[in-house]
Amino acid sequence: MNDMSKRLGRTLPKWDDLPVFKGRNLRYDFETMAEMLVSRAQELADQEFVRYYDQSYTYAEINNRANKVANYLKTKGIKKGDVVSSMVLNSPEVYYNMFGSQKLGCIAGTINFMLKAPEIAHVLDDSQPKVVFVSSEYMAEFAKGLKMARNKPTVVEVVTKAEHDVKIAETTMADILTKYPSDECYVPGSKEDPFMLLYSSGTTGKPKGIVISNKAEMSICIARTQIGINQPDDMYIVFLPMFHTNPLCCWTYPVMFQGIRVCIREKFSPADFWPSVLGNGITLIQGVPTMYNYVLNSIDPSTIDRSKLRLRYAFSGAAPMPPELIKAFKDKFNVTVLEGYGLTEVTGYSTSNAGVTAKPGSIGVAVYGQE
Repeated sequence: MNDMSKRLGRTLPKWDDLPVFKGRNLRYDFETMAEMLVSRAQELADQEFVRYYDQSYTYAEINNRANKVANYLKTKGIKKGDVVSSMVLNSPEVYYNMFGSQKLGCIAGTINFMLKAPEIAHVLDDSQPKVVFVSSEYMAEFAKGLKMARNKPTVVEVVTKAEHDVKIAETTMADILTKYPSDECYVPGSKEDPFMLLYSSGTTGKPKGIVISNKAEMSICIARTQIGINQPDDMYIVFLPMFHTNPLCCWTYPVMFQGIRVCIREKFSPADFWPSVLGNGITLIQGVPTMYNYVLNSIDPSTIDRSKLRLRYAFSGAAPMPPELIKAFKDKFNVTVLEGYGLTEVTGYSTSNAGVTAKPGSIGVAVYGQE
């Protein structure tokens, strides 16, 4: 712990005193994120972890599917330190291949699914993945990038309703989940090991790779828990693209650390916003100011069934949120807006005004472990 954290009140609590942990007998210290999943799958085997539209998966089920992917990767000779990447539309399949590769000590890479062929080729050559999982929606553009790239990874298709005529996939995620066993594949690692490779947006040039260690991610798990606002039955919703640091580093692993739940939507849709929030009992959301502004100005609060509204906190980032928008959102929907700041290089979470007294428009103070 650093002196700055102490001065700002960002000190470690007694974990068992926090509402999210009280009486649950969960582990808190892990060498790797993959070890954390294995532990939660044992401690919370039958508890819901992921919800995706009308589908629901427990911690044990997500762990088993990750093991199936890991067992497939082992047949391809994939080993610790290799990169296994994903260019997949928001869905549980992102977790299957990400968690599965990390179980083997691999580095889970992400490829922005909005990139075009030249940028895709750059990422393939820069990160050198051995296997890439690609959604049907992106197969055509990915194939163009693959043709331009020097590195030629094995391709696995995550089949969706999108149609294409590309024939570059060796197999599909569905086949892997059917054919491979769910035997535990976890390979012990250390906190210093890299576990994820994200890419910058490339606004000032080509996308740049950013390697994140287990230790760095564990610090974010601790920081997000330390603010003490979560409850054991919380449900966070993913609207933002799952190649980005926010839904992955800022939420996925902290959600797992706290043993709570995540609801995945393919993308943000104004028409789907309140049906998703109300229908799934969402308590926490993450968005950007433009999203909140649209919700504020396009939805009549009298149309919301407030008896179903469990939403407590709306987190905002990526750009400053005007104080008047924060107040208007609170007044209209009775939801507290919390702001923060982070960048991919530090796993997306550096400051927050959660848990401290801060004026509207402030990004708060340094989170636990950062100055």
